[in-house]
Amino acid sequence: MSPLNLEQKDNLARRLQYMEKQLNDLTEFEGMTFAEYRKYTKDAKAMERTIENIINGVIDISKIALAGEGVLIPETYVKGVQQLGTVGILDEKESIRLADFVKLRNTLAHEYMDLKWNEIQAFLTEGPALMKNVIAKISGLIWKNCP
Repeated sequence: MSPLNLEQKDNLARRLQYMEKQLNDLTEFEGMTFAEYRKYTKDAKAMERTIENIINGVIDISKIALAGEGVLIPETYVKGVQQLGTVGILDEKESIRLADFVKLRNTLAHEYMDLKWNEIQAFLTEGPALMKNVIAKISGLIWKNCP
């Protein structure tokens, strides 16, 4: 990994803090059922927005980290997140799963009518642990080669 410059490190640190806050906020929705979600209350909307915010953080982080590698940023967010595994910033399995969640983010952001509860439930089940692991690895990049 090429050393990140100070601006890149600062940008990554701010995004990681934001993601941690959003992950903490997500715990409020852990017990939401499909029946509750289907009513599409303020809680369901807030949960969707929180998930979208977390994944937007991943997208931003991928662009900054890839730029730190000197890698050309791919044309899609999905490919950008997948490339984190290709260049060794994350494990390939992690980057592939993260890319799946980017697809969920696209569904949420564009309010597709075929939104699947299973995708949201998968994020609620797997997402927080995966995101915490990503945060830890990216935090390591920030502190790597620091005096």
